[in-house]
Amino acid sequence: MDFETLEDVPERDSIINTFIADFLSNLDENEEQVRDSFSDENLPPWFYKFIISFLTNLEFDNEESKNHFYKILAHRKDISLEHRKIDIRIAALDYFMNVAHILKNPIFIEYGLFEKIYTYSKEDPKTRLYNPRFFKEFVQKEIIRADRYQQKFSVILLDLDNFKVINDTEGHLYGDEVLIRFSNLLKEQVRGEDIVSRFGGDEFAILLPQTGRIGARAIAERLKERIHKEFSADNIANPSAVITFSAGIATYPFDATDYTSLIDIADKALYRSKFLGKDTIYDRLEQDLHNKNRNGNEHRKHPRFRLKQNQLLKFMNTPQLVKISARIANISNGGVLLECHGTIAEDIKEQAFGFVMDKLGAQNVDNLELSGKVVRINQDESRIKFYIAIQFDAEISGETWELIEKLGEAIID
Repeated sequence: MDFETLEDVPERDSIINTFIADFLSNLDENEEQVRDSFSDENLPPWFYKFIISFLTNLEFDNEESKNHFYKILAHRKDISLEHRKIDIRIAALDYFMNVAHILKNPIFIEYGLFEKIYTYSKEDPKTRLYNPRFFKEFVQKEIIRADRYQQKFSVILLDLDNFKVINDTEGHLYGDEVLIRFSNLLKEQVRGEDIVSRFGGDEFAILLPQTGRIGARAIAERLKERIHKEFSADNIANPSAVITFSAGIATYPFDATDYTSLIDIADKALYRSKFLGKDTIYDRLEQDLHNKNRNGNEHRKHPRFRLKQNQLLKFMNTPQLVKISARIANISNGGVLLECHGTIAEDIKEQAFGFVMDKLGAQNVDNLELSGKVVRINQDESRIKFYIAIQFDAEISGETWELIEKLGEAIID
């Protein structure tokens, strides 16, 4: 067996356990021949650890496991009868109970039954996806592997939208059918090395080894498209309980470097996608861009309005502007964006800027003076339309702001 090729295989432990079962059976039949065909140089350091764990479910480090294994072989030789060779499992049991004194009260169980119990212990019984405990083990192993090879991986958390409505309107049997169909689609659409888990209720998780943020989003978008197609008939039949999902993405090591933090970030991204209207995919990069935009444009902390019947503005002592006309594109309590035509004599960014308004939309005002600092200019060439963003020195008075809200044409996001 080529052990190196098993490093990234999800069912690695099960494959190796099957191999070790055959290995021990052959060892019972012809120990000398099997031992001659194996050399420590050709075996991975964890090989003996797997053997001891397979035989006893005891955990030792690699070197200690190797020592115990050879002591078991020696003990087996000591207790074997002339007419019958003792099975290595019996030798291991007697060794750990009566020589090493590590086992005190062991039980016997057939390996096939043990495998079935182990399989059930790692699966969600309803969907046959991995359960959260096993998913956590895989993510923690992936963190170790990613650190060793300087790689990245991503986690997607998905939550079915409106699942409570689906259960309430269609019944729990149909709800269970949706969970199973959704789970099967997830398994069909991901790659062989990916791990899919039912995280609880109507929430699911996917581990994507060697996958960055862009790759994770591509997979999530593909899943979204496939879910729309699969449940299109259901959605038409019951428009009040449309079956979609929201998702959040986190990428190691850029978003977090441990399991708990990684899941927390993916979970926050998931609920951000719910907040944005569901049937949406969100990740940390979008959050960073959103925060950057807000921090870079202070006026966006306030509602912004377009104005009806917008008037031309009169500028106050601004020699930098020559032959320029301007109207308000939108205005907030913290600043204004002006739509301008004309020529700018020189760069006015970061300089003081003021204007006077005789009308606010269709409403006459008493020479309302507004001033601030230019924070952004969008200009291509002279004498064409351009925009100037101004951050006010002080917030607009409450009375004037009430008027803006009254006359505003529409709130701008």
